[in-house]
Amino acid sequence: MESPNLTSVTEFILLGLSSRPELQMLVHFFAERKSISYSCCVIQVYTFLSFGIAECYILSVMAYDRYVAIRDPLRYTVIMNWGVCGRLAAASWLGGFMASTVDTVTTFQLSFCRDNVINHFLCEMPALLHLSCSDTNHAELIMQVLCMFTLLSPVTFIILSYTQIIIAVLRIRSAQGRRKAFSTCSSHLLIVTLFFGTVMSLYMKPHSLSTPEYNKIVSVFYIAFTPTLNPLIYSLRNKDVKMALRRLLGKPEDA
Repeated sequence: MESPNLTSVTEFILLGLSSRPELQMLVHFFAERKSISYSCCVIQVYTFLSFGIAECYILSVMAYDRYVAIRDPLRYTVIMNWGVCGRLAAASWLGGFMASTVDTVTTFQLSFCRDNVINHFLCEMPALLHLSCSDTNHAELIMQVLCMFTLLSPVTFIILSYTQIIIAVLRIRSAQGRRKAFSTCSSHLLIVTLFFGTVMSLYMKPHSLSTPEYNKIVSVFYIAFTPTLNPLIYSLRNKDVKMALRRLLGKPEDA
């Protein structure tokens, strides 16, 4: 049996990595030919949309979690038990997989008869719509309808949850209690603003008004910038992290 060709093995590994959006940049760093196969592009669109839509739903579930924690803290562990959390997480992932299936099938029913050069960092629906030489009105309509369920619905639910949270916080008599309640929501609210703000500005913008350059800039925010900030923003509520940061900045720990 002949030993496998090293170049073929390397290309196979890079081909597998290219199906992950966050690894596309690494693939282009090491691959001689900066390309992606049709099948990997399909997989990349599907996984990217699945994870993104699931995150939208999970962020809305987290808003409800904050509401329960502030509105009824004594019964929080009873209301948000492991069974409820598991069902909410499963529903979020299922919704992501189902919505991404519709989007992916609709996108790849289009005809791509041009030079097939994607002016983007990865295979993404807005970039593929620009690349298509067929009528994209049907695909855009389906994308806008799905955005109502995957973006507007979670955002509406989050707004309603935080409206109830604000009402509950204002009923707290002590100023220290109000500050503690608001600090519980600050990190989540910041992530929600960054994530939904950038995603909605890209996917809910009409295809005729968007440009490849704008799409790439916005994509950097929710693909790389927001996930990079996630650990930092959420961990700032941890006392050990706060103390380490104060020591790094040369500030007293009791400041």
